[in-house]
This record gives sequence, structure tokens and C-alpha cells, in this order.
Amino acid sequence: LAKCGIYSKMLTKVDSLVGKLIHQMKSLDMWHSTVVLLHTDNGGALAWTKDARLGGAASNYPLRGGKFTLWDGGVRIRGMVHSPLLPALRRGTAWHGLMHIS
Repeated sequence: LAKCGIYSKMLTKVDSLVGKLIHQMKSLDMWHSTVVLLHTDNGGALAWTKDARLGGAASNYPLRGGKFTLWDGGVRIRGMVHSPLLPALRRGTAWHGLMHIS
């Protein structure tokens, strides 16, 4: 439970900072020409040792694999894009294909 509390606090901080960033961009009249892309890291770290204190202990279930693997658990992530520049027909839709960010 302690790890969940830390994770929850981290997500709350990210949410707060993104909100402040968006507010600042709107106040500087930059929001109308901005693209916001938020995405996760590529899969959780899998245990590489029996001692959980030394290795990862993530579960990417129901996907197979995890970080540093080529299975879905290591390469499929969640993300979102928001921008006033997106065409109206694409807003609120989901993309189930491949995407590359570099």
C-alpha cells in the first residue's frame, strides 16, 4: 500500500503541474497554437530476481512481457493528444494503430 500512496502522490503532482502549464499558456495567449501530448512509459519493469527489493515487480496483465521486451507489455502504452489544432472530426476519437514518437 505504501507504494500505491507514492504513485498516487506522483500522479496528483503531474496533474497539478499540467493544469498550471495549461493555465499559463492560456494566460499568455499561446493555447490556440499548442499541441499537448501525454503518454506513459513503455511497460512496467518485470522482476529479474526473487528478491523483490532488487528488481521490478510490475504486472502488465493481460499483456505479455514488460519493459525491455518486444511483447505487447513492453511496447503498448496509453496516451492522449489535445489541441485546438486537431480537426473537429478527430476530437474525442481513439486510435488503435501504431504510432511513433521521437
